[in-house]
This record gives sequence, structure tokens and C-alpha cells, in this order.
Amino acid sequence: MAWIVEYNELLMMCGVNKIKKLTVFVYLIFFCITQNSEAIKIRVLVTAGGKPITNYDIYNEIRLLNIINGGAFVNEKNEVLQNIGLESVLRRLIKENELEKHNYFNFSTKELDNEIKLICKNLNTSPKDLEKIFKSNKIPFSLLKQKIITDLQWSGLMFEVYKNKIKIDNNYINNQLEKIKKKQFLNEYLISEILIDRVEANKLKDEIDKIKNKIKKNGFEKTALEISIANSSQNQGLLGWVNETQLSEKIKKTLNETKIGSTTNHILVPEGILFLKLNDKKRIENKINLEKTKQELVLNEKNKKLNIFAALHFKKIRMSTLINRY
Repeated sequence: MAWIVEYNELLMMCGVNKIKKLTVFVYLIFFCITQNSEAIKIRVLVTAGGKPITNYDIYNEIRLLNIINGGAFVNEKNEVLQNIGLESVLRRLIKENELEKHNYFNFSTKELDNEIKLICKNLNTSPKDLEKIFKSNKIPFSLLKQKIITDLQWSGLMFEVYKNKIKIDNNYINNQLEKIKKKQFLNEYLISEILIDRVEANKLKDEIDKIKNKIKKNGFEKTALEISIANSSQNQGLLGWVNETQLSEKIKKTLNETKIGSTTNHILVPEGILFLKLNDKKRIENKINLEKTKQELVLNEKNKKLNIFAALHFKKIRMSTLINRY
């Protein structure tokens, strides 16, 4: 969050605590959009699959994203804010349409609580205080819950649709275990990601150059918020600490050739075009439980394959969804 460091320092000098800082961030973003929220005239901007998206939907989405990202939108241009908000609402609406089509609404309340706790951990606050932040800014906390629930339901639906197509290569798993056993230390990487759809070969260079210029101009995190199709985009692309056992050889090699704080060159993956930012790196002693590690490797491979199916599925339904802009 380099673009808000100076503002953070000012608030700290004034003795403003974390919750108040977030409240001020949100207030500022309100001000950037409109000086009086009550003056907003609600109008439909987009319809997706026959369902409307209003300017007020986008307004609320921007406010919500601003809170869960610790005030990342301070001083951002309205045009960028609207693009981020619209894309976020649009992705959720398309998922909701597909969930309705399949009549699939299952989710775990425990997973919902865990996702909220994860957001709170990133903000260094508590679920109770997070609710206060929403309430003080007149944003229904239910908006955040519904956002998380939709993603949980989507993940569940994708598993149900594609579970019989997920095949695991046991030889690959066993080979990975043998490599891990021989290592005294393992690397862990603190990484962020930007994932975009694949493009035709003749457009690849131009698309990569465009992304690189966006990252250079706006920063990796802001670019992830604006254009990444990965679920991590809601968290500025942050994936957190990832053990090397969870990464492919190609990605490990790329990260090991990347300086801390730098962005990798593009990586072609089945889901699309991937850019990674190496935020930090550390070595840990290899004290693994082989059986547990094997289970984790299998689960990781299943999740990788499921994510590929889910990304391709979303791309397909998005292309088939009638989207009208007004």
C-alpha cells in the first residue's frame, strides 16, 4: 500500500487508531465519488443476463472494496474507481446467474466465518470492529457476507460440475515427495498475482506490454484490483505466504530468478496469463510430515485443476451473457 504511506503517517501522528483510519479512508472515497451520497440519482448503467447494475450498486461496491483493502482507493480517479467497481459487481452477478441456473446455493458458515477472519487479520482488526466500520459508514455488513457467500457457492458448484474430471498423477506426487525429502530447507514466498485471460498469439505481445505499463504507472496492487480475473483481485492480488511445495517447477524457477519487490515476466498458465510480484522470501527448516505433505500435494493439485476448470467455465458463461451498457 505504498500509495497511502504518507497519509498513514499523518494519521499516526494525530493518534488515530486503525478503525478510525479505515473510517477516514472510506469517508474520503465517498467524497471522491460524490460530496453527498443522498444526492445520488439511481440509474441503471449495465444489464447482465437481464439483471440491472445501477450506479448505486457500483458506489456500494467501491466503498466495500475500499474497506477490505485498507483504504487502497484514496486519491484514485473516479474513472478507475468505476471500472473496478463495475467489474467486481459484474463478475458477482454472472456467478449468481449461473448459481441460479443450477439451483446451487450450498455453502459452509464455518468457511464464511474463516473468510471474514482472514479479512480482519489483513486489516489488523476484529470481526466485531469490522462490523462497526461498516455500520459507521452506513454500509450493510450483509453486503460483504453476500459477496463471500457467492464466491463460496461458486467454488462449490465448480467442484460439483468438474469433480469427475479432476485426475491426479500419483507418479508426479511421489516424485515431488522424493524431492522434498532430500531438502534440508524449503523456500516460502510472499507473493501477489495478476491473472488475465489468454489472448490470440498475434495479440500477446501488445497485451503483455499493456499490462506492464499499467503496473509501472499504477502499481501492482492497483492493477490487480482493476484487471485481474483471479479471486485474489479483491485483496489486491495478495496470495500470502506460499510454500515451494505448492508451486510448479516453472513458477519456482521464475520466483528464484526474481528480486524481492519485483514483478516476474509473464507466465503462460492454462487459466490465462500470469504475473507474480515477489513481496518477500524466507527459508524454513524442512520438518515435514510426509503423509500430511502428500495429502497437501494431492489437495493442491486438485485445487489447481479445479481453478483451471472454473476459470474456463467463467470465461465461457461471461462470453455467452448478454451485457448491455447504457
